[in-house]
Amino acid sequence: MSDRVIAGYAAAAEVLTARYCDLESDDLYAGVARYFPPAPARVLDIGAGPGRDAGWLAAKGHDVTAVEPVAAFRTAGQARFGAGIIWIDDRLPDLPTVRAGGGHAFDLILVSGVWHHLEDAAQSRAMRTLSGLLARGGRIILSLRHGPGAPLRPVHPCDPDRTSLHAETQGLDRVHRAEVPSIGQANIAAGIRWTWLGFERAGP
Repeated sequence: MSDRVIAGYAAAAEVLTARYCDLESDDLYAGVARYFPPAPARVLDIGAGPGRDAGWLAAKGHDVTAVEPVAAFRTAGQARFGAGIIWIDDRLPDLPTVRAGGGHAFDLILVSGVWHHLEDAAQSRAMRTLSGLLARGGRIILSLRHGPGAPLRPVHPCDPDRTSLHAETQGLDRVHRAEVPSIGQANIAAGIRWTWLGFERAGP
């Protein structure tokens, strides 16, 4: 994710925090929740924003690491959800800080509302990064945005077939694909829709 995109989010952090937290995680993940592992599981929430989903998962008993490059979002999430979540300042496609920690093997990796900020070559690199952090039997849940972006937060095309090919190249199996409308009012008004993908690394 580029510095330009991060600056765009930082400039709108207050408005976006309220908008994101108005949505219910139960509604957002209704179509893919069956792929979530039972608690306690090791969960990596990439692009965690102000922590709506990280807090929801931690409340269910999961061990959550929230990755968020926008300082204002991290501050809001830490204030709202306390010390039960590990917060890391990092970004795709390479997640150098997460990877430097070593020993990570996550049972669930969420990449919601992020992929469209990566160009195709970066999407390929990001899938390699995610694959390297995934435990045996673990799953990646990924949302692809279709539609315009904000002027200060530019977006790139997201091709579900190409994304699936990137995952297949990393030895991951696709277990889910669904096209869904937006649930947030601003995105509905902008005509934005989503493809949800799920990938799995075979267990032992």
